[in-house]
Amino acid sequence: MTLQTFQLIWKMTKELVSEVFKISLLSYLLFYLIEDFFPGFVSSFFSMNILLGIVVGSGVFTVISQKEESKEGEGKEAKNKIRARDIVFIVMLSIISGGLIYLKTKDLGKLGLAISIISGIIILLMSILLLTEEEPFDSAQGKK
Repeated sequence: MTLQTFQLIWKMTKELVSEVFKISLLSYLLFYLIEDFFPGFVSSFFSMNILLGIVVGSGVFTVISQKEESKEGEGKEAKNKIRARDIVFIVMLSIISGGLIYLKTKDLGKLGLAISIISGIIILLMSILLLTEEEPFDSAQGKK
């Protein structure tokens, strides 16, 4: 096996595991949401802990392989501009998140409404902050 073949296999493996992580995380969150609103609907068919193990394992592998890749390409800068559809998407997700939080806290009355509104605003502001961040902060080295 040559070095080029090994590098090609490694690249394909990283991409495959990255896709497995994305799909399993989305599936886990969707199943968890369904299970939260309809108890026993998912858990009576299979254990979500198996899917959680796949999410954690593939997530760790993805993060480790992405760190190696980012060290190699540190000189590259990619500037992302905020588009109108990004803002609309963030606002929609914040409203949906606030609504889901309200559904779970509506028994608290006005306090549940306040919690859901504040949570939606926090989600909106944090999403915009992450989207507009220019230089990521490396907490391990303490520098930008």
